Amino acid sequence: MSSDLPPIADLVVANARCVATVDAERRELDGGWVAITDGLISDIGAGPAPRAAAVLDATDCLVTPGLVNAHHHLYQNLTRAFPPMTDKPLFGWLQSLYPLWRGLDTESVHVSAWVGLAELALAGCTTSTDHLYLHPHGAGDLLTAEIDAARDLGVRFHPTRGSMSLSEKDGGLPPDDVVADDDEILAACDDAVHRHHDRSFGAMTRIALAPCSPFSVTVRRPSTNTGATGSSPVPGRLMPMLACLLSPGPLTTQPITATFIDSTPGNCCRHWGICWRR
Repeated sequence: MSSDLPPIADLVVANARCVATVDAERRELDGGWVAITDGLISDIGAGPAPRAAAVLDATDCLVTPGLVNAHHHLYQNLTRAFPPMTDKPLFGWLQSLYPLWRGLDTESVHVSAWVGLAELALAGCTTSTDHLYLHPHGAGDLLTAEIDAARDLGVRFHPTRGSMSLSEKDGGLPPDDVVADDDEILAACDDAVHRHHDRSFGAMTRIALAPCSPFSVTVRRPSTNTGATGSSPVPGRLMPMLACLLSPGPLTTQPITATFIDSTPGNCCRHWGICWRR
């Protein structure tokens, strides 16, 4: 066969000991290959691989679909070996770490995201989210910092713009300088969506909105001039996820790990484990 023929795929992962398709038939292809075109899997098979612009030799390797990490707090990589917090329950753990986390800035968030996402990639994860709910005053654009880290690594990244609005002085756990009021949160969420959310098929970067835990957020029905759907107050001080900011038009929801879902027309789902899809 002439080597002058044009490539069929951008990349082929070839000569695998086995390709585990994890499809409906649970096929396992000995000597299999995977073709990738325009960043997406375009074909799989066994035997001779199709022509490609680049070939990755997977001899003696098991090839599987990329893993998806559905929940993370990447900035916490910075303090995962901090001794004072290792023997504490949740609230004590948080209170021992907030004095360190309030010093976060764009550099530390970029480094922690880069390290965390690199570790995930080495373990076979190709798509990750991150619940970045801590935004100290004056810290800079932390969400963009971790998105830049994901782009540098080539990981598909769908982070969430988190928020906290209930500080110690109002009965919450976080210190005053890491929370924001509702109007500031709404503005930051709107900015994150408009700057980073990619609605195209196969997008590498998408944004979700993710209030934090019940003990660090307040209840707020957005004013009608924001275009945001409302949410009736519920026990536990849960703040509504403002999915309407993603774009106007019909909206559907797909819960991943939700503890509370309110599907009443005009209301939002409320929890940080909700994936909004259109």
